[in-house]
Amino acid sequence: MDLLVSAYLYKSLKKKEEPFEEAAAAAADTSAGATATKAISIVTSIFVSFAAVYLSWSCNTAAGVDTGLKIVFAFFAFLFGFAYLIFYLIFRAGRCTPPVPQVVYMQAPAPAPAAAPVAQAPIAPAPAQAGGRRGRGGRKCR
Repeated sequence: MDLLVSAYLYKSLKKKEEPFEEAAAAAADTSAGATATKAISIVTSIFVSFAAVYLSWSCNTAAGVDTGLKIVFAFFAFLFGFAYLIFYLIFRAGRCTPPVPQVVYMQAPAPAPAAAPVAQAPIAPAPAQAGGRRGRGGRKCR
């Protein structure tokens, strides 16, 4: 559908530019310029159609539409790409964003009061060995 519209618009603009060569233009459709124009029209039409399908699918997904209906809407958006883009820009632009989930911040519970620290007993020095110079001051016998 878009291809037909774009080809019609191109031909009508071409006639306005060169009204005196209507018969020559019909015969010259096989030129390289006409082929390039058709190729550009096809590429543009496909691009517009896929953009319309993407917008249709994403907007209907955000609205929570069933998959079957999304496929039907995407099919018609593909066929009538220019019309769907105009419809989207007028009625749906800015309204098709998915709802933002509300984030609720909760305060963490206060930590339980810590128990009073238990004081550790100081480490007692090791008892001195009997005898030796460091013991009770006596001399060691050999």
